[in-house]
Amino acid sequence: MKIKVLHMKKIAQALALTGMVTIATPIMAASYNLRAEAFPLTMPDGVVVQMWGYALDGASCAAPPCAATIPGPALSVPPGDTTLTINLTNNLQEATSIVIPGQVTSMNPVYATNTSGKQVVKSFTHEAAASGGSATYTWSSLKPGTYLYQSGTHPQVQVQMGLYGGLTHDAAAGQAYAGVAYDSQILLLFSEIDPLLHEAVSTPGGYGPGAPMSSTLDYQPKYFLVNGMPFTVSDAPLPLQAGQRTLLRFINAGLMTHVPVINGMDMQLVAEDGNLYTWPKKQYSALLPAAKTVDAVLTPQLPAGATLVNYPLYDRRLYLTTGAAADGGMFARMVVANGVSSPVMTSTPVVNAAINTLYSYQLTASDPDGGPLTFSLASAPAGMTLDGAGLITWTPVSTGIQPVTARVTDPTGLRYDQEFNISVTAANRAPLTADDTATALLRTAGVTYPAVTINVLANDMDPDAPANNIDPATVFLTTVPDSGGWAIVNPDGSISYRPAVGFNGVETLRYKVRDTLGMASNPGAYVRVTVNPANQAPVLADDTVAAPVRTAAPYPAVIINVLANDSDPDGTLDPASVWITVSPNKGGWAVANPDGSISYRPKAGFVGTETLRYKVMDNLGLAAPVAAYVRVNVQ
Repeated sequence: MKIKVLHMKKIAQALALTGMVTIATPIMAASYNLRAEAFPLTMPDGVVVQMWGYALDGASCAAPPCAATIPGPALSVPPGDTTLTINLTNNLQEATSIVIPGQVTSMNPVYATNTSGKQVVKSFTHEAAASGGSATYTWSSLKPGTYLYQSGTHPQVQVQMGLYGGLTHDAAAGQAYAGVAYDSQILLLFSEIDPLLHEAVSTPGGYGPGAPMSSTLDYQPKYFLVNGMPFTVSDAPLPLQAGQRTLLRFINAGLMTHVPVINGMDMQLVAEDGNLYTWPKKQYSALLPAAKTVDAVLTPQLPAGATLVNYPLYDRRLYLTTGAAADGGMFARMVVANGVSSPVMTSTPVVNAAINTLYSYQLTASDPDGGPLTFSLASAPAGMTLDGAGLITWTPVSTGIQPVTARVTDPTGLRYDQEFNISVTAANRAPLTADDTATALLRTAGVTYPAVTINVLANDMDPDAPANNIDPATVFLTTVPDSGGWAIVNPDGSISYRPAVGFNGVETLRYKVRDTLGMASNPGAYVRVTVNPANQAPVLADDTVAAPVRTAAPYPAVIINVLANDSDPDGTLDPASVWITVSPNKGGWAVANPDGSISYRPKAGFVGTETLRYKVMDNLGLAAPVAAYVRVNVQ
């Protein structure tokens, strides 16, 4: 179990959770990009459970890649801002949605037909489609308080799979509600895991009508979590300042009722489900049915002469096991000290590494109490080491995402965990460029000459794509045209070229390009441009064909392939441009077809030779200077 604590002096600095690591640190903004996806979660007893969860995405992810977690990222809307927008991308194989019980917004329920043929509500609101779908959800009249955000689609299953998180919205800086002030806060989100249900839902055909598991009626959780993990003896205690007001934000995302108890201290229950009580309730426990939130203010005091006192926090219903093991589940230790604060990690993680290349990250931390600090690795990939000065070194041997938890501990045992993921990619390789050829026409003085655009990148590639690709904006010339021509690189990576006036032959230039990490191709590629004389006209040859005498009976036209013996010296013929320049001279009929052939019919009863003429253009629009004859012998 991992928990964060927020002190008011740090609210004034950043309005962000600090202290002990728990669910992801909230980004203080009224708009979040979230991603729903599946991921494996290893329990303390080594069992791997297939989970669904939320991750920060896009601009909301400060250090990509942001991994999915349970609970999802802690969302916080600043005081005075009453609007929250969540942009959801769904990478699950099922449609999903997001709702916030207790907050008002318009909803568009989604219906499905059950096995009895009746319409039932599948989702409380509109959904993000499976496998990459997206949807936007907006709440424009946020109420202060503590809330659960969760899937609104088949919540009995999807919430249990891990689609849940905490949302907080204060009435004012340092006030959870009007008149309810606090100095620090702790978010405690209770949930459970039934591994058999997770296995069934994660197996195609394993859950639903006719499947081995068809409902959650036989729900039997084996893991009991606070903020995404059962308790372990190595968990750091929750630091509380004697005499200061700590706001405990209790949330239950599970299907079962829980009763958190503080043994030895009372707390003031001030609100539930975002609704402020008329009078606070002084209790040592709080009732948390499913989907319930409760806010309580705890003001611990030290006994006379004491400097540090520990108090247990646990579920009174005794869900204190982890699988088959005791001493786990919904349990935490709270330590009350006088003027003692937890340390804070001040360094920013290095989150990118290359295979077989040395990775290093220097940890730095501070302690408000000024005591000596000790660094350690709570979790790390094989081969990663940490020296006494806090320098992490590692040489990765495979690609992928590697989670790391770096820890700093002060002399009182208070600690801070910095969790991050390292993305290991293959060592960067240079782009591969291939030579290019192009053609251009002879340039004549005084005549406007449009530049020839050469797409030099069309046959180039980066061996590290798609993770690292060619950057078109980085194309640069390493040599200028060697025969006096002109060339320039365009923003899209193409090259524009003009030959020198009167030049006829092959002109060469060279270029290089960089990838998105800045590595240039080596060597560069050649571009060879063949400059031809001015466009030459098509060359036509006469045609002679035979046709039968036309009688009164139906007479199918004779198709004459006039282009079969024609050619263009420096290009191609345009069949669609064939046109008849002289009509048949003996009363016959002829027409040019779109494919360049000519259809012909003689006049009824005509016997002899009939003549017509045609021309054609090349692909540049230049016509043959002399029309060719077509002689039709009708007999």
